[in-house]
Amino acid sequence: MSEKTEQPTPKKLRDARKDGQVAQSKEVVSAATLITICSVIMATADNIVSTLQEIMLLPNRLYNQPFAKALEIMTSASLDALFALVMPIIAVTFITGIAANVIQVGPMMSAKSITPELNKISPISGFKKIFAVKNLVEFLKSVLKIALLSALIYISMIKYLPDLLNLSNCGKSCVFPLLGIMLKELIAYTAVAFIVIAAFDYFFQKSQHIKQLKMSMEEVKKEYKESEGDPQIKGQRKQLHKELLNGPAPEKVKKSSVIIANPTHVAIGLYYDKEETPLPLLTIKGTDMFAQDIKKMARDAGIPILENRPLARGLLAAAEENQYIPPEFIEPVAEVLLWVQGLADEPEEDPSLDPKNHYHP
Repeated sequence: MSEKTEQPTPKKLRDARKDGQVAQSKEVVSAATLITICSVIMATADNIVSTLQEIMLLPNRLYNQPFAKALEIMTSASLDALFALVMPIIAVTFITGIAANVIQVGPMMSAKSITPELNKISPISGFKKIFAVKNLVEFLKSVLKIALLSALIYISMIKYLPDLLNLSNCGKSCVFPLLGIMLKELIAYTAVAFIVIAAFDYFFQKSQHIKQLKMSMEEVKKEYKESEGDPQIKGQRKQLHKELLNGPAPEKVKKSSVIIANPTHVAIGLYYDKEETPLPLLTIKGTDMFAQDIKKMARDAGIPILENRPLARGLLAAAEENQYIPPEFIEPVAEVLLWVQGLADEPEEDPSLDPKNHYHP
């Protein structure tokens, strides 16, 4: 089985999204929900306290009522108060949960993601999942959250221990203010801790998602061949060819001294003439189908093509068209240019001198 070393293509990512397979962090949703709930509670704290006080004092006003009547009034008032206090929190929590998911993955509906799969019911596959890296990380996150929350409560208790011990001397008037201060600090520290965990988990889930969708070179080639027969892709390619032929791309390729490729996804054109340029100049760069077109134009123009995955990807990320290459690429690009010169001077050059065997960032 071929090793999956290639980054997923746009088509692979689109297909995964259609199946409901996207990078999504539950911790982001949890952190957003927690912060929202705490914010709502703190914003409406005065109203919550006054409502609860009214409910607690209500029996004192009903002592002369018949028991059945008093019970009816008490039950109705309690339910009304509960509804008034809880419904805003439920509504905000629901909206926050949806918003946190949409922000992460965008609007998405996939029936396949909620369709049960029989192979997932297998005891063997279930046993394997217990020891999966993803589940291990989930377990560690749960332990970390419990440990952090316990530590924060302990720190808060130690910090305010003298004040707590002095409550008996201060009286009832000190209880709620002190508890309010402690609760606000605890909420603030917990929110910060959960945000840090959520940020870590978000990037972890993204990296795991990309890793899971990685492709072998055979899969990339197969997808490319299949896309060649797709009418929609053919139409896109015709339009792209038209734009390339009418635009500056062919001239940029012809001007290049060499094309560095990765071998399917990336193509980078470089030009160097010691009489004209102090450093190699990036003439053109492209990815996916555009990269294939650049390579085809280079072959038609007789421009050398060198397959060097790390160098191609490095230049793609670090350099722009019509700009000189960054200093860190001078040495590997010099090897490439020497190789190009060697092709002109000695076509039967020793393959061990090929620069693709020497550049490993």
